[in-house]
Amino acid sequence: IPRGDFLRLMERVQPEVRRLATIPAIGQPTEFEVKTLLGFLHFAEREVDLSVLEVGLGGRLDATNVVTPTVSAITSIGLDHVDRLGGSLESIAWEKAGIIKPGVPCVVAAEGPALRVIEGVAREREAPLLRVGNEVLWEGSNGCLHVSVEGRAYGPFTLGLRGPFQRSNAAVAVAMAHLLRQQGWSLPDRALAQGLSDAYQPARMEVIQREPTVLLDGAHNLPAALALREALAEGFPRRRLILVLGMLRGHNAEDVLRQLEPLADRIILTAADAPRAADPEDLRQLLSRPDKADVILPVRSAYERALEIADPEDLVLVTGSFYLMTEIPRAAAVCSIPASAAYAS
Repeated sequence: IPRGDFLRLMERVQPEVRRLATIPAIGQPTEFEVKTLLGFLHFAEREVDLSVLEVGLGGRLDATNVVTPTVSAITSIGLDHVDRLGGSLESIAWEKAGIIKPGVPCVVAAEGPALRVIEGVAREREAPLLRVGNEVLWEGSNGCLHVSVEGRAYGPFTLGLRGPFQRSNAAVAVAMAHLLRQQGWSLPDRALAQGLSDAYQPARMEVIQREPTVLLDGAHNLPAALALREALAEGFPRRRLILVLGMLRGHNAEDVLRQLEPLADRIILTAADAPRAADPEDLRQLLSRPDKADVILPVRSAYERALEIADPEDLVLVTGSFYLMTEIPRAAAVCSIPASAAYAS
């Protein structure tokens, strides 16, 4: 969104935000709620054909859930935001399934108990459900993907996003496009191929430098840490791993460190310039080998130290919080390296 449009629309919503803040039963809208409203206004002004809305937290009570979608999707489900969504996969799945609307088709990549909850909600609301592993199948490696949706073959696709977990995500996207086609939308195969190839997500398996390789990934919970670990094993051969990590309070740092500490030869703990940043000294106490870690502030100094001690064939991994990524300097001449390069042995 252009800066001028953002400022103009924020001025437009500001009186309503202030009014709502004075109503005890409602209270001060959150930043996410304000941005969601602003986004809806922007989409309306631009008369978009389709908009893609990502749920903020949960689903059932999320600000984005005021819409009735054309197609909905639920990706894999892990234990996250348990203070708000409940402490089990079933309770979290029930909150996520709140986006399923009567008669509106949904694509789902969840498994096990979470999938059973979603299937139950879909039956109650008579919403067609396409399940990854059943109606939606995929196979692929090294950035190449084939997808089958209800027996219709798509691909091969080259994925712009790295990591094995992105194959399942891409299959969900293809299945959504398949459902949109059934509703009359024109989405040619070449558009699907270009979309998946051009897809770019900052700080999600993003390589910003070589020699040493610098990888940014905002893994802040157990499912993300497991996915990151799998992606490192598949696509990032290296001599040593130097880990730069900072987290926010409220996320389970112990789970993340349990997955990543064994892989790291050196660990540098730091803290983003954010109110909820976890104390890196507290993070060090969670390590099985606290002596393997240094605490360096601010983030830029921690990152510079990692580059100093890294050899050209090493991997510097910056992870733990997306807030951390905003403080990593990027040279003007450096752009994200194509995903295919990450898989080249």
